[in-house]
Amino acid sequence: MTTDKEEHFRNALSNYMGVLNLRESDLAKKLEEADRGLAFPENPIDVLDYMGNIEPLEMTESEKHEERSFLHIMLERYGATCVWETRMRYKLEWYYVEKIL
Repeated sequence: MTTDKEEHFRNALSNYMGVLNLRESDLAKKLEEADRGLAFPENPIDVLDYMGNIEPLEMTESEKHEERSFLHIMLERYGATCVWETRMRYKLEWYYVEKIL
């Protein structure tokens, strides 16, 4: 018999599998290459800088605007360093939600 916690974990994992599958994709390789050599942005003018190089995502201006709103929330909640360190996850999540689903 499964516990509620185990069931919740399985559901969360199954919902996230699409993002995890992108980790080995050509897109992920392009994003990693695009970020090569980048340093943590100190006092950026645009919060999107905390996502590193987003050019491979080919975001529209509207999509960038929405992502800025999301990043403001993540920055308040987790801080700039955490957002920077998990930028690949944020980029792959964005791509999965906006371009695949």
